[in-house]
Amino acid sequence: MIRAAKYVSAALCAIWALSAWALGVGDINVQSRLNQRFNAVIPLTSATAGDLDNLKVQIAGSEEFQRAGIERSDFLSSLSFRVDTAGAQPQIVVTSSQPALDPVLSFVLEVRGPNSRLLREYTILLDPPAEQP
Repeated sequence: MIRAAKYVSAALCAIWALSAWALGVGDINVQSRLNQRFNAVIPLTSATAGDLDNLKVQIAGSEEFQRAGIERSDFLSSLSFRVDTAGAQPQIVVTSSQPALDPVLSFVLEVRGPNSRLLREYTILLDPPAEQP
């Protein structure tokens, strides 16, 4: 009886540990500057092939912005998101259709998978281009 309980406990611990390997997003890597079209990548962590096939990435709704205490700027409507699986690590590519004119950009990202929903807040300081002498 005790031996069976140990096996059941070990199995439950293993299942719990596997569930901890859920889809995640990393830190944003901005590749543009102030007064340029926004361009950045966000690595996806612990993503399975099934996750990647069914991901939907977008700016979160107004309620999430209010909960985070962030004002939703009009510029965020120009952002588009695409999941890129071509490299060694899958990533979300973020681009804008217009230049980023505000040096501080804050948004809440929503990533939806078949069985999950992930929200992450990003705040970015866009440095102006370096002046050439």
